[in-house]
Amino acid sequence: MLQCVLQHFPEYYPFVLSAYGAPSVLSCSGSDEDLSSATGIQQGDPMGPLLYCLVSLLFCINLCSRLKVFFLDDGALGGTVEEVAEDLVSIITASSAAGLQLNPAKCEMLLIGGSVEEREVAKNRLHSIAPGAIVLQPETVTFLGAPLTDEAITHSLQQKIASLKIFADRLRLLSAHHGFYLLRNCLSIPKLMYTLRCSPCWKVPELLDEFDGHVKEVLEEITNTELDGQVYTQATLPVAKGGLGVRRAKALAPSAFLASMFSTRQLTSRIYNGDTEKLVNAACECWKRESACEELPLDLARVHQDVTEIWSKAGGSKQDEARLRAISTKYAGAWLNALPAKVFGNFLDDQTFRISVGLWLGAKIVECHSCARCGKDVAENGYHGLACKKCIGRRERHNGINDIILRALCNAGIESYPEPIGFLRENGKRPDGATRWKWYRGQPLVWDVTCRDTMADSYVDATSKCAGAAAELASKEKIGKYKSLTDRCHFVAFACETFGTWCETGIVTLKEIGKKLYLRTGESRSTCFLFQRLSLEIMRGNAMSVLCTVPSHVNWDKFFI
Repeated sequence: MLQCVLQHFPEYYPFVLSAYGAPSVLSCSGSDEDLSSATGIQQGDPMGPLLYCLVSLLFCINLCSRLKVFFLDDGALGGTVEEVAEDLVSIITASSAAGLQLNPAKCEMLLIGGSVEEREVAKNRLHSIAPGAIVLQPETVTFLGAPLTDEAITHSLQQKIASLKIFADRLRLLSAHHGFYLLRNCLSIPKLMYTLRCSPCWKVPELLDEFDGHVKEVLEEITNTELDGQVYTQATLPVAKGGLGVRRAKALAPSAFLASMFSTRQLTSRIYNGDTEKLVNAACECWKRESACEELPLDLARVHQDVTEIWSKAGGSKQDEARLRAISTKYAGAWLNALPAKVFGNFLDDQTFRISVGLWLGAKIVECHSCARCGKDVAENGYHGLACKKCIGRRERHNGINDIILRALCNAGIESYPEPIGFLRENGKRPDGATRWKWYRGQPLVWDVTCRDTMADSYVDATSKCAGAAAELASKEKIGKYKSLTDRCHFVAFACETFGTWCETGIVTLKEIGKKLYLRTGESRSTCFLFQRLSLEIMRGNAMSVLCTVPSHVNWDKFFI
């Protein structure tokens, strides 16, 4: 080891010599006898991996096998029986001379091709060199967790499905928000992505369909939403495209494999000099069959195809078009990415979460009934509650959004207060808040919050053609109402919609608040967290508005009033 350091890194030789030039004395508490550490690299030495690899390089560099991969004390050889046997003898001889010893009991061999008799002869020959080596079966063989054969892919996916079934039973014990977060971010595609990238899993579409089927069942149970047809297609889209982010394994399989192959092709060619084009071409053909738009890269092509299908099935419905446009805007889906932690105020109770998911997907969330507040008919999608002026969710949502903005400013070190008396309109009404410090050009920030319904009859024509049209219109109206104050303050209207779309001036100001939070707290994700809290508050108000439309058969007033 010292000779290798002197040869390759002579500038480090004095330091390594001081550490390994003589045995280290280890003292054991409660004993007068000292131990001499004189074999191998010291435990916990940061230079240990480098020192080991310098020595192992002596017997790894001149091997003749077509496949040779070494990582620290793990190695893999691939080739004919003669090539592997010759290299195995070379490694045992050279490593022994360097002070290392191969452990045959930890070695594994996989024999592919040839007749049964030929494989038996090859096994005996390799066992004569490394007695006790384990013989692997093609049906279960893996390397670093990735299946190496088509049969092993089937076995690996079956194990993933069995694991998913176990987790599915346990997710039912959790709240809906927690269960959804774990399913999407840990237990569905993230659990399978490594296998999809390393192996041609698209060769077994029936198992991928089975995996997706179990994920769909769990998602339906968690969200209490019937996921059929267009609703399920939308749920499997990325959040940025208006979905829930629970992707389908079958749709991702060819894209994930091709992305991995192309990103590592230079390293792959150095490790293995065989022909991989046939496998790549097969994956490309599978991807082309599944993706109608070949101009877009890999997964984006399939997403574009699903989005096109959803829009075609909208059937010209203005409500569906308005919803699809709104939920595809940048910050609308922030509530789906929030960590469901009660201590941060990011947690949605089961009823609120399930109503939010149903509204997001345009699914059926209630039975048809008459609104308990105004008496109008409420359809299965529950949209009436978002526009009903008698539902208390509107006021709760307004107050919640204003409170979040107020606290964000205070946390950023900008003292603010609600409903400032010094900024009255002509009719005597006050804005929702103002800063005590100067915000822009020597003027304080004064703001007013409003949330308009994307599906309201008065807005749906505009929102079905342009996302955020209702929010922009509300912002202009607010600016007109507070026009008399613009010479004394910098007025901003925080106008949003029930499906999470914000007006442009509101987004700019919220980003500025997030930047000031970052400078004050050092948290680089401050802006992201701020939009998540606001998005969650919008969803809470929506759910409360929908729940208020359901008539109650119990007169609670006699108990509480």
